[in-house]
Amino acid sequence: MKSLVLALSDQCGPYDPGTNLWARLLGERYAVTMTSDYSKADLLIYSDFGTTHRAFKGRKIYVTGENMLPDYGEHDFAITSSLRHNDLRHYRMPYYVFANPNPELLIKSPEFRAEEALRAKTGFCCFVASNPRAPERNSFFKILNRQRKVDSGGRHFNNIGGPVANKAEFLAKYRFIIAFENTTSSGYTTEKLVDAMLAGGVPIYWGNPEVGQEFNTRSFINAADFPSLDALADHVLRVGSDDELYLSYLREPWFVGNRIPDVFRMDLLRDALIGFIESGIEPSPRTYRKRRLREHVYASPLRQTAISLRCRLEGWFWKCGIRF
Repeated sequence: MKSLVLALSDQCGPYDPGTNLWARLLGERYAVTMTSDYSKADLLIYSDFGTTHRAFKGRKIYVTGENMLPDYGEHDFAITSSLRHNDLRHYRMPYYVFANPNPELLIKSPEFRAEEALRAKTGFCCFVASNPRAPERNSFFKILNRQRKVDSGGRHFNNIGGPVANKAEFLAKYRFIIAFENTTSSGYTTEKLVDAMLAGGVPIYWGNPEVGQEFNTRSFINAADFPSLDALADHVLRVGSDDELYLSYLREPWFVGNRIPDVFRMDLLRDALIGFIESGIEPSPRTYRKRRLREHVYASPLRQTAISLRCRLEGWFWKCGIRF
């Protein structure tokens, strides 16, 4: 068995799968040793949260759960949520896969009874968010909340007396759950949609325009199907007042064909990693620059800053009791 010395860097928070995932997968082909000494590493796997990876001169793999695109001036192979067809240096693994280690929970069994699930729903609509920098989510919450109260259980737009202690228990009480991504990009689906599905309500989704490749769009209300957020809110109110229409969503399987998508297959990820390592691709010349998270979503850095500032101000006004 060949040896492989592996290093990790610039990883952060709940996304960080740590050494177990990468060492376990690569350990099926190689005798893997972990190191923090870059001079001894054959391969570095890094993410978005730092720049220490720049000191490494060998082959690098970029892994992100953020809405980011590969930059092959910085790395030789990338694992992102992006849908990039015919890119041999890229493997798609959206964040919801890392955030949900048990996809079997999203398979609806023949014994599932939508009527029983509906009876357990005592609330109308909710969401939990702490990041204010999501203009579409902010706008939709305010539009719907003006017509019928939407319970906000996170730090942002909180209207229930403080952040909830248990997100899953909170979501499980509601018929509808706002599951808007912070930004939209082809292939980018996070835990927000999955968390709403696991809670057993009907998600109201905005984000990945290709979400129907893996998730059954008849099982949730997709903002992309409506000409405006106002029209979306009108539809939610209509479904909320018609139990049979609501149940028509709830009876549908979450996944297309009620089958776990291939993005959950760790053997495919393993083969992609090994394929890159065995390809013999040499490190490309490095051209580092300051990368902004979600930079490709915005027309310019100034536009990104302006949207961020506006969203933060909306959250600040809300905390001060100013509603608009």
